[in-house]
Amino acid sequence: MGATAEIQGRVETAFWSKYLFRGQIYTDGPVLQPALTLSAGDAWSVTTWMNVDLSDANSVAGREARGRPTEVDVIGLWSPQLRWPIRPSLGCATYVVSMPTAAAGTTAELMAALRWDPPEWCARWAPSLSATLWHEVLEYDDAYLELAAERHLPLVAGLELLWRTTVGYGGGDYHAFFFTPHGTPPEAVPDRRGWSDFAATAELGRPLGPRWRAALMLQYQMLLEHTVRSAAHERYGGAEWWVWGVKVSAAL
Repeated sequence: MGATAEIQGRVETAFWSKYLFRGQIYTDGPVLQPALTLSAGDAWSVTTWMNVDLSDANSVAGREARGRPTEVDVIGLWSPQLRWPIRPSLGCATYVVSMPTAAAGTTAELMAALRWDPPEWCARWAPSLSATLWHEVLEYDDAYLELAAERHLPLVAGLELLWRTTVGYGGGDYHAFFFTPHGTPPEAVPDRRGWSDFAATAELGRPLGPRWRAALMLQYQMLLEHTVRSAAHERYGGAEWWVWGVKVSAAL
C-alpha cells in the first residue's frame, strides 16, 4: 500500500487599509482577511479566504457591512514538485461576494500557471518569475493573465523583505464586466482588451518562534489601459492607490 500524504495547515490573518483586487476597490476602508490553507504532500492544497469589512464603506440601507464577511473564496490547487526548473500548477477558484452590491454574486475561475525559481548559482540576484492564466467560467467568458516577479531578501536581526511586482492583461469581456460605468448599454461598451493593472508590494517580515511570523506590508496598485482608467475614475474616484497592512501567520 502507498504511503498516505501528510496533511499540513497554515493560518493567516491580514489587516489592510483598503481591499483592492486587480486594481478594483472592493472596500474603500479597513478590512480583516483571515485564511486557512490545508495541503497534502507537496502537490495538493485548498485555501479558504474571507474578507470582513471593518467600516461602513459598503453599508446600504437595511444592510450593514461593518463587522460582517463580504466575500468568501475557496481555491483548490495542484502544483507537483517536478525535476524541471519550471513548476506547473492547475487549479480553480470560487468567489462568493455579497458586498459591495455592484459586485455581488458568485464567480468561478480556472487557473493554469508556470513558475521558475532561480537555481542556487543565481538565487542571490535573480527573482522568481511566474505566469498565471485565469479564465472565468460563470459570469462571463474571458481570461486574465498575470505576470509576476518576486524576491526574498534576508536582512539583519532575522528580518526578511519580500518584494513582488505584478502586471495583468485582461480581455475585452473581462474589462467590460468589471469596469463598465453603471447604466451603460452593452452595445456602447468599447473593446477594452489590453494591459489592465500593475501592482508592487513590499513585505517586511520576521519569524516569531518556529511556527509564527509577522509582517508589515505596503502596496501600490494602478490601472493601465486608458479606457479602463477613465471608467475607474467614474466608478471609484481614481485609478491608482497606496494601501498598507499587517499580517500574522502560523504553521499548524
